[in-house]
Amino acid sequence: MTAITPQEMAQRCGGEAEHPLVCLDGCTVRMTGCDILTDVRLTLRAGQGWVVLGGNGAGKSTLLKLLRGDVWPVNPDCRQFFSQDGPSASPIGFREHTALVSAELAEEYRRLEFPLTGRECALTGLWSSRFLAGPVATEHVAHVEGLFRSLDLEELLERPMAVMSEGQAKAVLLVRGLVAKPRVLFLDEAFDGLDTERRAVAIRLVAEIAAHGVSVVQATHRSEEIVTGLRMGLLLEHGRVVFAGELARALDAYAGCDSAWPCAPAAEAARDDGPVQPAVPIVELRNASVSFAGQLVLREANFALRPGEQWGLVGPNGAGKSTLLKLLAGDLYPMPGGEVLRHGQSEPHDLWQVRREVGYVSAELQACYDPQATGLETVISGLRGSVGLYAPPDEEEEAAAKDLLNGSGLQELASRRLERMSFGQRRKLMILRAMVHRPLALLLDEPLSGLDLASREEVRIFLEGLRTVGVALVIVSHHEQDLPRKLDGQIRLEAGRLLAGRVKGQKALFSGCGLG
Repeated sequence: MTAITPQEMAQRCGGEAEHPLVCLDGCTVRMTGCDILTDVRLTLRAGQGWVVLGGNGAGKSTLLKLLRGDVWPVNPDCRQFFSQDGPSASPIGFREHTALVSAELAEEYRRLEFPLTGRECALTGLWSSRFLAGPVATEHVAHVEGLFRSLDLEELLERPMAVMSEGQAKAVLLVRGLVAKPRVLFLDEAFDGLDTERRAVAIRLVAEIAAHGVSVVQATHRSEEIVTGLRMGLLLEHGRVVFAGELARALDAYAGCDSAWPCAPAAEAARDDGPVQPAVPIVELRNASVSFAGQLVLREANFALRPGEQWGLVGPNGAGKSTLLKLLAGDLYPMPGGEVLRHGQSEPHDLWQVRREVGYVSAELQACYDPQATGLETVISGLRGSVGLYAPPDEEEEAAAKDLLNGSGLQELASRRLERMSFGQRRKLMILRAMVHRPLALLLDEPLSGLDLASREEVRIFLEGLRTVGVALVIVSHHEQDLPRKLDGQIRLEAGRLLAGRVKGQKALFSGCGLG
């Protein structure tokens, strides 16, 4: 491709009168020899709002990074940033006036060697950095604290990012994105993990700044999370733009493409060595309390999980849902006076035996994985109950993991490194990791976060089928439609207090308190 002059680029993007901010004119992004985006043409203008749609691995996150200047196209001249000084191929001077909120960013903060508190994380947005780059003015601190109050997040000001739930971390990152008052706000699945009330407040907050001229580019798999007032839509398939225009037409064209998951439950993914006696719970909590930094997070919880049972777990962000799952998984222990029984036996328990019986999925666990690990290594690690591999796998381990990947239509991810996958693709691997050792119980903390529409539905159907082979399930979700249709019971957490009971369906989970 011949070089494009700044004047030609300005003409292609509509001229100065229409205030273009970024223009992509046939941009291709290539990573490790593979094209992630191909021949993308798009102009982002001041005050304009775009919604980016597409299946897992379609290239949505990469497109946001390309627009922001975080990745470079193969031909640098195909992308131009516009300022008062004219067009430039360099993002310097543009990126400083933007902000990004994404699941990947949340993972980066979880992996920091010296975790920041919620307040510190939010203030790093002043420099668009991962760390505090200098002293902070009093007015900036006041602004951050005001944003925390508007989202009802005051309790997170001093809490380390590493111990926050997925929804709490996303909410803090939204504050971080707003603190510097950006001209362009990039949202990559930014509201996934937020409870119903905080999600509504966050969407309203972003809609207000968009109405005041801030450009918003939002990638999402959920139509209910689209920011009010955004008018333009773009649909990606396999790294190519297949539609760009009015949002309503883009939504009509989007049908949850690129899904890869078995449409019917696969019994071989669960234990096939006979059912466990129903009268004996796999795991039982008795008066179990958990405290962090002197604060009770879970209060005198009583709950029993039996083979084949499926329970929905709901409650607002910070209610203690993730803590409850960790207690059931054996990653936490109750305070004195409480106990955890497994198959009717009290502690102590063999941790490795517990991990063989339980499959676990969470954003925190996903963030612990080395970005250099491959998809195959990630799934194999589930056979060992470890984070990553510390010794080469044997033939039997490789065969089991490959069978599961092939059966799920994800064999193409086997040799790919995690850093080259979308968040949704990595989440699918975490679900396979939880199932590969044929556990007695699955404990899933927002497992469908980041998955496209078709994948969410297919995984939900798959999980429903596990009851037929005796696999128990506890699943956390803030979205009613993500839960199995025939739950045995509900668990509702409010300020660390557990309310559990049998239900005829999932409707009761989301009725009453607005805690979905």
